[in-house]
Amino acid sequence: NYPPNVECVWTILNTPGNVLYLRFEELKIQSSDSCNENYVEVRSKDESGLLIGAYCGQLSTLPYMSVVNDNLWVKFKSSTGVDKGFKAMYSIAYSNKIRRPSGDLQSPRYPSASIRKADYTWLITTESRSLIKISFNEVYFEGSSTCVDKLTIFDGYDQTAEVLKELCGLKDSTDLEKIQTSSNVVFIVFHAVAYPARFSLSWNQFTRSAKPPTKGSSVNCTQQLQIPLDSTVEFTSPGFPHGYGVNLKCEWILVTEPQNHLTIMFSTIDVERYRGCVSDRVEVFDGAMDGSWNQLATLCHQNDTETMYSGYSMMKVKFYSDFYGNKTGFSASASSVCGGSLSEPDGVIVLNRTDFVTDPCVWNITVKPGKRIEITFGSFKFPDSQDSTSCSKNYLILKDGFEDDAPFVGIGKYCDKIPPKVMVTSSNRLAVVASGGGSYAFSSQQMELRYITKSRTCTSNVHLSPKSLRSMIIRSPNYPNMPPPHSECTWQFFAPNYETIHIEFLDRFDLAYSFDCEKEYVELRDGSTELSPLLGRYCYSTPPPFVMTEGNALFIKYFTDTQYPNNGFKAKVSLSDCGGTYHDFYSGSIETPNYPAQYEAKVNCVWRFINPNVDNIKITVDRFRLGMFPFSKCNATTMDTLTITMVNRVDPNNSESWIVCGSNFTAPQEITGNEFLLNFTAASEQSQRQRISKVLGFKLNLRSYTTQCGGSLNLPSGEIKSPGYPTELRSTFCNWKITVPQGRRVTLNMTDFNLGINPGPGVYSPYVLIYNDFTYSSELAKWNGSLLQAQVFHHLATKC
Repeated sequence: NYPPNVECVWTILNTPGNVLYLRFEELKIQSSDSCNENYVEVRSKDESGLLIGAYCGQLSTLPYMSVVNDNLWVKFKSSTGVDKGFKAMYSIAYSNKIRRPSGDLQSPRYPSASIRKADYTWLITTESRSLIKISFNEVYFEGSSTCVDKLTIFDGYDQTAEVLKELCGLKDSTDLEKIQTSSNVVFIVFHAVAYPARFSLSWNQFTRSAKPPTKGSSVNCTQQLQIPLDSTVEFTSPGFPHGYGVNLKCEWILVTEPQNHLTIMFSTIDVERYRGCVSDRVEVFDGAMDGSWNQLATLCHQNDTETMYSGYSMMKVKFYSDFYGNKTGFSASASSVCGGSLSEPDGVIVLNRTDFVTDPCVWNITVKPGKRIEITFGSFKFPDSQDSTSCSKNYLILKDGFEDDAPFVGIGKYCDKIPPKVMVTSSNRLAVVASGGGSYAFSSQQMELRYITKSRTCTSNVHLSPKSLRSMIIRSPNYPNMPPPHSECTWQFFAPNYETIHIEFLDRFDLAYSFDCEKEYVELRDGSTELSPLLGRYCYSTPPPFVMTEGNALFIKYFTDTQYPNNGFKAKVSLSDCGGTYHDFYSGSIETPNYPAQYEAKVNCVWRFINPNVDNIKITVDRFRLGMFPFSKCNATTMDTLTITMVNRVDPNNSESWIVCGSNFTAPQEITGNEFLLNFTAASEQSQRQRISKVLGFKLNLRSYTTQCGGSLNLPSGEIKSPGYPTELRSTFCNWKITVPQGRRVTLNMTDFNLGINPGPGVYSPYVLIYNDFTYSSELAKWNGSLLQAQVFHHLATKC
């Protein structure tokens, strides 16, 4: 719950040319008139920008919004009431489409540098028959000139077009020349994966008069054609029907609304051909939902006009001619037809067919795996004069998937009356079919269908408590039966401070096998978010081992990206009976479960003690007896043991550990450092333990303290260390004064030196100063974090 009388403001930064998305995952804020007391408010740019929305209460449809170029400004305010609050996710689009005559474009986070393990892309389109001129304000690549990172400008619709400019290895871009396209479309790819990089550019459209093609001419022939619904556009090769030129590389991009799809028919194909269509040829492509192109056909024969080619809302036709010979060319027509494939997180399908309806319209909607789709209707008119009860001739079908046997959404078939206000799929796919009943035609089909992405109901936050809720059973959806396809569930568990959480998988563990568990898995993280440290990702038929957190939160994610998932899992999440993480620890005691009674079999306890302000921990044994082999060599896999680890934060591989068992505590009782672990494992069976007459278990008292730093040393030899060595250095000041017998000199041998990296000018950096006297007037050396150990004098002698 959020507290009363708070105000929080977030500004999510954006840069020109980029789209910023904001989606509310949860929202429950106490209602008030006009949301004027408790609310979350979203504006573009800043607090004086355009109001996008103000929200309160518990909304059935969660808000989703986007802005282009501008920042997003979010304000949360509470007055006297309290409620759950809100959770929102924001992201920047990695693939952007811009349709403007001019503008600016900058890399994400500009002027800061950007690194991402994938590409950012922009498709810029200006007015038809115009060209684009691009000028560079700044292009900066921190890496070398190997061109691992680069900015590439393509003269066309995608990466298959001709490269206009490729920039890499630059740190000074003041002399970069302007470039111009040969059409009204340019595609830009920013690839920054190895080193920080950034760029800023501007573009403007300009017009240029085009000359009509002549027979045998070589012309520029790249064009984008926008085709409205139920419209047909004709296009031909240059010079048709008189003949095309040599060495042509022509490209037509055909685009319609995302809710529709395209068809292409060739009425004439007359090109010089050679076996396999390797000389002059026509290629047809379909634009996939992920932005790639799938080649449908390569054509060079006259009888290739008998096939209709159908695709999504974007198709491409390429025409190539070689250096010798020509014929008349080709002519084709492209039409926009209702129906198509949609992959945006939300959208609208508008259908308005008032003429005779015979062919069905089919829309396939796919959202992020693990999500569901919520459907609402703004309007609906499917009259069925024959039979309004069975909807036999004119109807709309909603299916939970694209397969022929996919289940219906709701009753599945609708006509006459408006369907229910809100319907939700069980998977991330929805098929919408508007059918006119085959040969029986009707004169009206009208609807406005809106869809949005919904999170699954198997997502929850759970607060465990020793008094009210010590444990909870969680399951994959429908367990032990098969879950819905493409499911995703997340659970967040929280324990009180200093407590830990463990998870134990019960009964059947049945998840599909895939490489790196990519297709179906259970993921555990030591924290409350998907960014917390990974404890493990598990799949196939072997359940994970007993897993316990180090902190007081556990994040669990179940995911399946298959149409026919396996049965899933069942698990028990509980407060740990022992163990925990203790920050700023000074003193206390730990003991085995049930102490002073005997502990149970198969127990694992991990205690972590952290205090950066101390450098020593003292252990006092109250009682210690583990296992049935009190004098054997300790084996952590088969015996009951306690492992004590002094954590070396500077070099974790050099952390020192001791394993103790039996009745003799053989570890050091004073440990240098400010962080250490105690890991108790009861590996032996209960039946073995019962044969021992003495009760097993231990109780240890712990106290942390700080040793004196510095002082006067009057011995002929000795050793000095920084506080807490070899663990991480803390803020301190130490002053050693070393005196040896008269007539002798002091020799200082530096055996280890690591003060960390110098953080830069104006920022505190630890250092070591060495003087030849006690008045600090004769400095011998000064070493700081900017020096490597090899650069430090290993042997230094005073003069007196």
